[in-house]
Amino acid sequence: GQLQLFPFLRDIKQKIQAYRLDISSFVETFQSFCYCPEYWMTASNELRQIPKSLETVGAYKSLGNLPLIVLSQGCKNPKMSDERFKKWESLQLDLTQLSTNSQRIVAQNSGHLIPIEQPELIIAAVKKLLKDIDIVQ
Repeated sequence: GQLQLFPFLRDIKQKIQAYRLDISSFVETFQSFCYCPEYWMTASNELRQIPKSLETVGAYKSLGNLPLIVLSQGCKNPKMSDERFKKWESLQLDLTQLSTNSQRIVAQNSGHLIPIEQPELIIAAVKKLLKDIDIVQ
């Protein structure tokens, strides 16, 4: 209640009706977490660790030829400026430079929530990576 989540959760519930039933169930599960103090403590701890995570990731200049797939959103959030979206795209392209064996896939029908909006892209990317490193034939 203090975080005033109810309007946020109501908005999610309205938006999620456009998704498949299995995705809707996932969101209902997420909503149940929103009522647990442990969830918010974990989320808060993750946010506090972002600077350290960025520092760690920034230390890597190359992954050699390790297979890498960068999945990028294709739909811009209407609240995001065109300039910011172009910068985001540029950063996504920069990630592909970490490996000589990389590929960028743009999820044309997704915003930030690719796993919810186009889960098949995530599945295909994981299968391709597993095949590329000879775990799966």
